[in-house]
Amino acid sequence: MATPPRDILLTGDDRFELMSGISAAFRRPENAERLLMMIGFPAMRMPNFNLNMTRAWNEVFTDLENGILPPAPYRTILLAALRVYSDHPVLRPLAKRYGLAPAGRPRAVADPVAQSADGDSTLHNASVHGGDTLRVDAPSDPEKRGSVSLDPPVGVHVFAASPSDRVLLRASAELRAIQTVARYRNITVTLSTATNLLDLQEVLTTRPRILHLSTHGESGCLVFEDALGEAVLVQANDLVGLLSTYRERAGLRLNGLVLNSCDSAAIAEQFRGVADVVVAHRGQLDDECAIAFVQNLYETLSQVPDLASAAWIAAEQVSRAIGSCARTVTNLVVLSGAGAR
Repeated sequence: MATPPRDILLTGDDRFELMSGISAAFRRPENAERLLMMIGFPAMRMPNFNLNMTRAWNEVFTDLENGILPPAPYRTILLAALRVYSDHPVLRPLAKRYGLAPAGRPRAVADPVAQSADGDSTLHNASVHGGDTLRVDAPSDPEKRGSVSLDPPVGVHVFAASPSDRVLLRASAELRAIQTVARYRNITVTLSTATNLLDLQEVLTTRPRILHLSTHGESGCLVFEDALGEAVLVQANDLVGLLSTYRERAGLRLNGLVLNSCDSAAIAEQFRGVADVVVAHRGQLDDECAIAFVQNLYETLSQVPDLASAAWIAAEQVSRAIGSCARTVTNLVVLSGAGAR
């Protein structure tokens, strides 16, 4: 068995220099996110680079310091950055000081960096394997990949509500997990937030294949919001009635409905007439488990284009990978025309 690479022991000044160099090199939010995806940084911990780049990179480096990416996080992120910018004036000297010999930019089927119209760079799909080895994949844009299948993207409409008078949901983290996956997969995401039942009509414009509901669940109801941001309990049959009308009168056909809320299994059966597949959960659904399940679900869906199968695979992965989420697979409910498992 190969010995895992040892990490570099950075001084405080060099840690700051590494963070500053990387944040300057990867100053576009999509590039920062893609670099982290390259090295296996968990999507559920991905900060929002669009709000504050400095704060976001501080959060990333704090996570690296706390062991989120063993066994050699600093070595891994430094070498990954140098595979993209091999002559960077800050990162290359830093690597030399710690005995790392950065190779030149790899020859591959696609250059990981492409110039955009504003002169900045856009990082294409790439991944780091075995700590130090970079493999560059084809760009995410199908038009730049040559002769490939131009399958239509999977449209996902996220309907999120977290009323002010209920325990705060990490709906933004759940949305970021979906959006992060969508950047690199054949998925498009649209969003309705602070939602009430009338907002549901947005699906007539977005026409998603999958409707994803991220809300609280209580007493056989879904918890939406009123005009003041406070909780409104919506009966499942009211939601079903609207979706049925959209299906019959406007031709809206949902391939899938994801009820990512506590106790959603209690109402899942009512939705079988408005979606080909319904995904729900028994009992309580911890925020960490909900986010991890969502991330894995849509990553898997890009590889296994059957929502029911993708849901079971995602639940199994989360149950085995995260100790506190061990019951995710046993609590999962997937309903389809063939019945429930």
